[in-house]
Amino acid sequence: GLLAERLRSSASEVVCVDAAPRMVSKLREKIKVGRWTNVRAYSGAIGAKGGALSPDLSEELRRLRGRVDLICASSVLGFVPKADLPTTVRVLGELLKEGGLLCHSDWPKTSKHPDGFCQARCDEIYQMAGLAQERTEEVEFDMGEGMGKAQVIFGVARKVSGKT
Repeated sequence: GLLAERLRSSASEVVCVDAAPRMVSKLREKIKVGRWTNVRAYSGAIGAKGGALSPDLSEELRRLRGRVDLICASSVLGFVPKADLPTTVRVLGELLKEGGLLCHSDWPKTSKHPDGFCQARCDEIYQMAGLAQERTEEVEFDMGEGMGKAQVIFGVARKVSGKT
């Protein structure tokens, strides 16, 4: 919801997808109260094996294929089950138009987070999505008031001609 709120004033449309129905419900309330006419929210897990998407989300994904300028996945890809990750990132890559960007942030690989992200994992994801890396680095992220700071991997990859 916070990212949609920031993006909505500079984008013709903002489409939000979250696997958590409660988060989508909260965002839909913000959309209604704020009269955000260019923001839509859907519940679903893109690329989940055996998980049927709602008809409205399926239609939205078909409509958006090859038309998206920017996908923001903030602390998302690390929570996609490993079995679903190839399909999920392939779909994300297919949504982007040529020159479109995938920007993501996730927890870095550490002894505490052995499944976290590192340069090699980011490269693998970009390749699965048919994207070319623009930038991947570990940065300090302010978690918000009273929450402190944390290290995150921030990555940017671009859809280039000839990539799926």
